[in-house]
Amino acid sequence: MSINWVMVNENNGNLPFILLPNEEIKYESPLERTELLIRQVTSIKNKRIINATGKVYLSNHRLVFISAYGDIKSFSVLLNQIKTHKLETPWFIGPTLWKCIFITTSDKVSGLVENENYELQLKFNEGGIFDFTKIFETVHTNYVNDQADELPAYSEF
Repeated sequence: MSINWVMVNENNGNLPFILLPNEEIKYESPLERTELLIRQVTSIKNKRIINATGKVYLSNHRLVFISAYGDIKSFSVLLNQIKTHKLETPWFIGPTLWKCIFITTSDKVSGLVENENYELQLKFNEGGIFDFTKIFETVHTNYVNDQADELPAYSEF
């Protein structure tokens, strides 16, 4: 099962998926050992949890996860759907995690409940979490600023 619309690249090029128009890859995890966990935030009853292990790609438009094994084959979330994000480091023992909250859209192709908040958690088992976080901050900020540039300018009466 795939969540959201990741079009798989059949000709086995450099990337296992097809890029969107004007999309550029900014980060690629080193190996297929990054763990993904997705869980519904708002609903306690029938809480859906998705686990997979694979590779993370970050572009200037979206975050893409291609699974090596697990509950899903692929996952994608657009940057404008990500509402909050943080790096979580344990006090003593345990992995450093990157977490975000995203909201699903009403496109009926996501495989998730429409207009719900979900928590996405990434655990980088082969390193790269700090590089990912730094690049994500830059890409997300640029994306948000580009969206703000499209707003009409204020005019005086």
